[in-house]
Amino acid sequence: MDLVESCSSTEGAIQAVHWCVCQGVDKLHVLKELISKHFRFRSKISNHTILCTDILLKVIDIGNEELLEIILPHVSDDFLSQKWSGKTIITKLLCIAVENGKSKLVPLLSRRGGEEAVTSWYRGRPMFHLAVLAGNLEVAEELLAAGANVMATDSRKDPILITVISDSKDERKEEKVAWLLRKGADPKRCASSGKEPIHVAAAHSGPIIVQLLNAGCDVNTQDHIKGDTPLHVACARCCEDGIVTLVQHGAKFNILNNHGETPLEKLLKFAQNFPNFHSKTRINIAKSLVRIGFRIPSKEKGEKSSMHKSGRVGRDKIADVYKSVMANMTGTGSLQHLCRLRVRDEVKGQSFEKSVASLDVPKLVKDYLMFKDNPSSEPTIKRLVEE
Repeated sequence: MDLVESCSSTEGAIQAVHWCVCQGVDKLHVLKELISKHFRFRSKISNHTILCTDILLKVIDIGNEELLEIILPHVSDDFLSQKWSGKTIITKLLCIAVENGKSKLVPLLSRRGGEEAVTSWYRGRPMFHLAVLAGNLEVAEELLAAGANVMATDSRKDPILITVISDSKDERKEEKVAWLLRKGADPKRCASSGKEPIHVAAAHSGPIIVQLLNAGCDVNTQDHIKGDTPLHVACARCCEDGIVTLVQHGAKFNILNNHGETPLEKLLKFAQNFPNFHSKTRINIAKSLVRIGFRIPSKEKGEKSSMHKSGRVGRDKIADVYKSVMANMTGTGSLQHLCRLRVRDEVKGQSFEKSVASLDVPKLVKDYLMFKDNPSSEPTIKRLVEE
């Protein structure tokens, strides 16, 4: 077939376009000549719907924006607005481009599909969420530029910041969190569980806790359901990295949640089977935390423990474990440490770190108040105890 003969039929010309696209960028010069000869006026590539769909899918698979720039102006709006699997064709094409990380194609497709295409969902999530979770931040950037909302929520009403933080398998989540915060994600926007991002980070990542604190989060903020602080969450999940980071950034040790539980009580709630390895780990962590000032308040006479508020009768197993831990403790903290605890309790303000930094005392004293006096590059709970 002569690809550039003016007398070729429209269908023949569309088949020739299909052939050129299948050859990729090697035939761009032929494609340009074909388009200029056969599709200058009313003829559209979309006059043959099956071939046109295949051409567009192939262009997206190749991911070359020049190919798309040549083809797309010769596809009619009526064709792009037709339904395909519950979406318009242009929206579906945009979804496929996003899923496959074709960032350079996103602005071209979004201009033809408008805001409705950009804010559409795909595979159960907003397209912006899919791009971020897949690590395609260039695609996500293009979606934002085209009108996507960084605070859009998924089917569970969770913003993307929460979803990224809670993904324990994502090795790039610190990078993604930093990017989302730069793009305007609200560091205090609650998840459907009532927890703020810092509560979620407390169970997963110390470095992300620091990012959120630098973004203005309160280290002692209580969630809207249970009244848990981030330290309650870190202790409940036995996340040593989270516990250490929160302590070093001013977390109060013994705040009570709505059930009257301290963080230490949350830690010991799942440490009631003494032979169990996980229970032993929690108990060992509890011993170190007790040494630096974590406590479970004694119950007043007639007061039910948090575990027994439902009216159940029986032993308070958490109290038993706590008594066992305290029975093995010897000695008392140094006078310096007791003073540190008192000063930490007296420091006011949402940002403990900034408040300590403003104190008119030597840097060594500030580091001591923050439990940062140990020069170890990898602080642990055990090192917090060492004085």
